[in-house]
Amino acid sequence: MKKTVLFVSCSWMGYGADFSLMSIIEKLKEEGIDSIVYIPRHGRVEEYFKKKSIKYKVIPYKTWTSSKFIPIISNIYGLYKIFKNIILSKRISREIKNKKIIGIYSNTYTDCFGILLARRLGVSHIQHIREFGKEDFKRHYDIGEKLTNNIISKNSESIICISDCVLDKHKTKNNEDKIVKIYNGIPMKDMKSDYDSNKETCFVMVGRISELKRQKLLIDACVVLKEKGITGYTVHFIGDGDEKYIRKLKQYVVEKKLQDNIIFAGYQTDIDLSKYDIGIMCSPAEAFGRVTAEYMSCGLAVIGASGGATPEIISDGKTGLLFKIDDEKDLAEKMSTMIKNKALVKKYGISGYNKYLKVFSEKVYQNNIYNIISKTYHLS
Repeated sequence: MKKTVLFVSCSWMGYGADFSLMSIIEKLKEEGIDSIVYIPRHGRVEEYFKKKSIKYKVIPYKTWTSSKFIPIISNIYGLYKIFKNIILSKRISREIKNKKIIGIYSNTYTDCFGILLARRLGVSHIQHIREFGKEDFKRHYDIGEKLTNNIISKNSESIICISDCVLDKHKTKNNEDKIVKIYNGIPMKDMKSDYDSNKETCFVMVGRISELKRQKLLIDACVVLKEKGITGYTVHFIGDGDEKYIRKLKQYVVEKKLQDNIIFAGYQTDIDLSKYDIGIMCSPAEAFGRVTAEYMSCGLAVIGASGGATPEIISDGKTGLLFKIDDEKDLAEKMSTMIKNKALVKKYGISGYNKYLKVFSEKVYQNNIYNIISKTYHLS
């Protein structure tokens, strides 16, 4: 029977955390180690798992986060959810006790089910922290952030953070000997080679469409560009999300008469980023910003907000440009600079691609994660 790592993930919609997880599983497969993934509900990620022949199972465990926090009520409800997870973990651990599970790996920070399973099976637990919580997803910890951190620190042999700013948020005296930063890794792609100065400039913003991601800020920047008489560009939004919010954005585009400049392309499974020139990240609190590194992996120039982990990815004036958080005028100025200077776009695209190769490549990521897994689960 093959050694098996059991992954627990609260992500099911096929976003960045899922692709990063699948990358780890591919590396383990190369090393002769099997994997199985538990997710709490059915979702789009199942299509990717099936395509890559990844074993998974839907187990209805509860998160220990909520979209709203009401003192005492949230605490009580949080304890109830943990109790439900305890009962569920008891049943699941009995079902898999004869499988050769060498360790539990929690791919997201939003539940305690992985910790409970690890305790019942008597195996080591790795916690991967890919989110802030409140800042990036407006999720609140039912039993409080401090207690949540303490439980994770006490019950995890290794803690992986996806950026320095996430590590700074979660590092404590109780876990400083086991917490480490490892940036996400992006698969190798062909670098963009077409920088035709006669073509209109194509901006792209990829990801979940929501108020937190600030798509409206980018539209507001386009309004500023229109007021200044700057043309010769298009902005493409790729992704899905809150349908009500998307309709609101589309109506706003019509009101501002920007239909010729702004395109909503919907969710796409295989995005050809080489068709675009510049990738944009407007979110003020990205825990990492996988899509920003994806832009760079294709040789796109990048513009990003100067908050969260984005400044760790974009070296301002070297691999791209940073704009002030929630400042549409500053964003418009950076966009105008790119529109008017295709040579600069090419320069940032090349330098960003080189940084990707050194820091954000999939191989670097896979090797770093495997080293943690090997050490934690005593594989060597």
